[in-house]
Amino acid sequence: MAIAKPEELLLMFLILTTLYGTSISTFYKVGDSAGWSIPGSSDYRSWSSSKTFVVGDTILFQYDQQLHNVLLVHLHDYHSCNVNTPIATYTTGNDSFFIGKHGHYLFICGIPGHCEAGQKLDVRVPNS
Repeated sequence: MAIAKPEELLLMFLILTTLYGTSISTFYKVGDSAGWSIPGSSDYRSWSSSKTFVVGDTILFQYDQQLHNVLLVHLHDYHSCNVNTPIATYTTGNDSFFIGKHGHYLFICGIPGHCEAGQKLDVRVPNS
């Protein structure tokens, strides 16, 4: 019986790790059935805190593109609802954000008054 070489074992380990990591990723629709809108029935703080986000997950923002948008922002812009210096802007009404690494991701709606009304999302992805 042949014994696998260390390089072969490492390659098999990497393949299995990649497959396992892919299989446990989750697709989240922000706000569930309510989608991304000015909170009424949706409370994004509660929604986010009820999830365990990991690297490889995808967050979907679905909204009426005539009424809303999504801005990925820095912490100080999140708290002040500053829309002037976003990291990224999404406007299609069906926007996916792939979580490629651990960290803190902050999203707001850039339409005047919406962030102040609570249309903001704080996603924390801890180290695995």
